[in-house]
Amino acid sequence: MCPILSLRFFAVALFILLGGGGVGGAAAAATATNAAPTAAELGLKKLELAPGLKVELWAAEPMLENPVAISMDDRGRLFVAETHRWMKSIFDITQKPAWLLEDLALRTVEARTEFLKKTFATNLTILTQQSELIRLLEDRSGSGRADTSSIFADGFNAIPSGTAAGLVARGRDVWFACIPD
Repeated sequence: MCPILSLRFFAVALFILLGGGGVGGAAAAATATNAAPTAAELGLKKLELAPGLKVELWAAEPMLENPVAISMDDRGRLFVAETHRWMKSIFDITQKPAWLLEDLALRTVEARTEFLKKTFATNLTILTQQSELIRLLEDRSGSGRADTSSIFADGFNAIPSGTAAGLVARGRDVWFACIPD
């Protein structure tokens, strides 16, 4: 199974573990109002927490999609690396043995670009249709739950661009791992 697909539960709910006991916050509030629980809230119930910990829903779809990495800056803003290219514009080359050996032999971005141009010569636009992106989630109201979602950076969709793989937010800088961008 693709590691990105195995993160599907993570894509449904983004949560923060806090000191305390039981399940509280938004998940408990939804149950108290007799509203049908969301997929994210149902996912929270599957977690087995160590004594003294509780979990609260902080953000869920549609505020974010396909997350592969998160990082919080010193102002409490959460940056999320999202993949939208996997299996659409980026393919699992381990399923294509002829591609695998050639890909492993590539030594430059230019060589990767030429390999992809040759491989997708009849449908080159498929490689640039989707973009990986960095999403910014914020709790501007101070409610303890994300209330603002915006795209912080995108345009990671050049022919040789890879899958979003990680990010780190420190101070006013955000570093994003998405080869070769």
